[in-house]
Order: sequence, then C-alpha cells, then structure tokens
Amino acid sequence: MSNIKKVLFVPFVLMLTGICLGQKIVSWKFSSNKIAEGLYELHFTPRLLQPWHIYSQYSDEGGALPTKFTFKANSIIELKGKVKENGKMISKYEEVFGVTVKYFNEGVSFVQLARLKIKAKTVVSGTIEFMACNDKQCLPPETLPFSIKIE
Repeated sequence: MSNIKKVLFVPFVLMLTGICLGQKIVSWKFSSNKIAEGLYELHFTPRLLQPWHIYSQYSDEGGALPTKFTFKANSIIELKGKVKENGKMISKYEEVFGVTVKYFNEGVSFVQLARLKIKAKTVVSGTIEFMACNDKQCLPPETLPFSIKIE
C-alpha cells in the first residue's frame, strides 16, 4: 500500500469506528406540553436503531424486562393516572421466554399527565428502566435518569 493510501486509510478507519461506537441503540427525548391551565403532558420518546425494539410496560411476567418509569417525589406536582403508551405495539409469542411479549420498534411515545398544584416553575425527574433487543440478542437492562422542566 502506498504511503498516501496509508495516510488516508488510517483516519478513515478511525472515523468509521468512532461513528459505529458512538451510536446508541436507544436514545431518549423528554419534553412537556401544556394542554390546559396547570395540566401538562410529559412525553418520553425513545429513538431506536433498527432492528432494535423496547418492551411495553405491560409485558407478561417471565418475559423480557418491561419498561418502567419511576418518578421522584415533587410536592407541587400531582401525577394523573399511569404512563400511557402511544404507538404501534407488537404482541408476539417468544419461544425463548415462553410467553407473549409486547414491544415497540418505532414510533412510540410514553405520556404521563401531570397537574401543577400551584402556579410555579418546577422539574419532574426520575428514572426509566428499559431493555433493548433485536431478533438475535438483548442488551443488558439500562436505567436512565430524566429531568423535564415545567414552566
């Protein structure tokens, strides 16, 4: 290999390796949306590399780790109901688990209603526990902190 090709080849390989290693299988976007006076929707939106998926909060016991939201106590916020799942859910019997699993591979948003008890700026925070899998493997469960401003 000529010296010029070597000089160009090494940075190319390093750049390609950095791109591959730098991509996360699942990245999350957090936001709030005011829908009425003092009432907000908190949106938790995962972006998944294909062909990966994450699981519903309501997967059968014995299956994959369901997605779980844990909220830190905040005296001026009242959470209304459970976290809803808006997206195309896939239900499929998985031999490896011996149960039907429910998952999303694209276009899902988890939504929690929150009511401010007083007019103020605050932050809703906590963690999301989730697991990403594809047809061949699962990554170890991950716990991700979140923080969403409400103004």
